[in-house]
Amino acid sequence: MEKPRNRGSTRFITRTIDKSLDAMEMDKPIRFTSPQRMIAADNFSNLVALRFGFERNLRAMIYEFTANGSHDSYLLCKKNILGFGQLREIEVSTSKGIAYLHEECRQKIVHYDIKPESVLLDENFFPKAADFGLAKLYNREHTHITSTGRRRTPGCEAPELWMPYSVTQKCDVFSFGMLLFEVVGRRRNLEKEISEGQEWFPKWGREEV
Repeated sequence: MEKPRNRGSTRFITRTIDKSLDAMEMDKPIRFTSPQRMIAADNFSNLVALRFGFERNLRAMIYEFTANGSHDSYLLCKKNILGFGQLREIEVSTSKGIAYLHEECRQKIVHYDIKPESVLLDENFFPKAADFGLAKLYNREHTHITSTGRRRTPGCEAPELWMPYSVTQKCDVFSFGMLLFEVVGRRRNLEKEISEGQEWFPKWGREEV
């Protein structure tokens, strides 16, 4: 259930779980991750604002309302509403949000799932990084991170995330680069339904150039 709230000039959408849901939900309450809690405590313009609400039988995560939805809806739109100049501004601001997670937060946060759907656009098309469900919190002295299992989105994930090796925050940088391919191509990087040889856009684009 979604309930819009007004707080001054900022609108929020509240995602709630009703206390009348079955007992299984009560046995498995929502758990807010450490990155989510840290982001909620910060107030960086390039990250979506998070707030938490608690009642006796209810937990809620409150997301900042972003009037223009997620970035992917404009990349794949046939009307091409956004020009490349505006897209460039969006990607530069998105990169600042990722850099903040890696370098400026009190503890380093690796997002692990950078993709167009993870970027939300406000009423002025100002981007805010979001979707921190897979994010992990690390001490800055740890340069390499152990990653297990494949949990990310095909087409944007870094290849080292497929392998049982330690990774760094560079996996987010790689994923951001793959996001840029989708911006330039205005299509998914991986599309199995299109002409043979063009399914994997980065490879096809490199060959064409």
